[in-house]
Amino acid sequence: MANRSEAERLVTTHEAAKILCCSIAWLERQRWKGEPPFHVKVGGPDGRMVRYRVADLDAWIAANRIGPGRDGRAG
Repeated sequence: MANRSEAERLVTTHEAAKILCCSIAWLERQRWKGEPPFHVKVGGPDGRMVRYRVADLDAWIAANRIGPGRDGRAG
């Protein structure tokens, strides 16, 4: 997990995709569907710039962790 200042840092969609090891297209689909990992819009009255909080990405990773027994296998 990131420290507090790192956790509050905003990253671009490209950076978020690198952190999650996923495609930019997948993140865009998740945004369109209104599903996590959640994003914020910044930049002026229309809020066109999409950013992700590192803390939200960390939380999404933790929430989707598969541990022993969760998927029916021993590990």
